[in-house]
Amino acid sequence: RWTAGRHPERVQAIEAAFAKAIAADPDEVTAYQSRASFRAGVLDWRGAAEDLASAIAIEPSVDLHLRRSGILSQSGRDREALAEAEAAQKLDPASTPALLRVAELLSERGDAAR
Repeated sequence: RWTAGRHPERVQAIEAAFAKAIAADPDEVTAYQSRASFRAGVLDWRGAAEDLASAIAIEPSVDLHLRRSGILSQSGRDREALAEAEAAQKLDPASTPALLRVAELLSERGDAAR
């Protein structure tokens, strides 16, 4: 894992490539997902959360909501992380990963009885 501060020219080049891919097909979820993964890898939590929000707006899924929940938790945005986990659970009430994520977040805030 390397951060943007250590290799800004590399990060800028990769960001430009992702921007070009997204501009070519802004309704394609894959480019947003890939850029979100890259941004998380360079600790750009805000950028990763934004990309996942864009992907969710195009094609909501349990996986995307849970990924965004994890990113939001990493950046200390716990209330939003819980909302994303609950959105995942609403999409698929039988989803074990969504159920576990909601329970984990509620437990961390001392609200496990809910």
